Amino acid sequence: MSSARPWNLVVVVLGTLCCNGGSAGAPGQAPSANQGLNPPPKALRPCTSPRTAEQLRAAARSAAQVPPRDLTALWPQSWPPRDGGVVFWTTDWEPLPSGHVSYRIRGPTSEIRFASLSSPPDVRRIDSDNILGKWVDFQDVDLEESLPRAEQAMVDIIAGCRELEAARADLQPYLGWLEVDAFGKFLKSRSPAFIAWLKGKDPGETRLQSGSGVSPSSPRPPGSRRGR
Repeated sequence: MSSARPWNLVVVVLGTLCCNGGSAGAPGQAPSANQGLNPPPKALRPCTSPRTAEQLRAAARSAAQVPPRDLTALWPQSWPPRDGGVVFWTTDWEPLPSGHVSYRIRGPTSEIRFASLSSPPDVRRIDSDNILGKWVDFQDVDLEESLPRAEQAMVDIIAGCRELEAARADLQPYLGWLEVDAFGKFLKSRSPAFIAWLKGKDPGETRLQSGSGVSPSSPRPPGSRRGR
């Protein structure tokens, strides 16, 4: 009788393991109820645009064959940006005989349109002798640094990587650029809905007059660089 007791003990231990799912686990650790059923979640891939704002600007410059200063800021093709396109314009700079560095700005001389962020640039030449204003040698360092970030925020919105309201503050440098750039009047007339949104107004409250003419003297457009 006494020799059978160890085998009884083995049977009891095996029965206990079967009732617990057949897995002993680590000492002192209870087995998880979902063990082996739910795999760990996969890491989410970050949302990225097909091209950055800097890459789009470089492609526009190359296609239009213009120096950096002749190119406007990156602009949404529509607002709200439903179609996923962006557009640049170019201007012509005529040196003025004066005691300091200054230019007369004419244009637009061409339009560079990207139907989507991954599309090739489509260049349309514009026969325009419209005088937009005058540029005097002046540089706003804050706008020079903040406008590229605003352009990238715009690209992220168009790519679907950011929500409009979440990026509103990052887009504010566009307003500053419009005030100091000779091309600002033209862009305001083209995109009243975008300008109204930046200012936090209803588009119907904005009354922007379209047309041509000489605008007041303007400092150097942020985002532009010297040299032809």
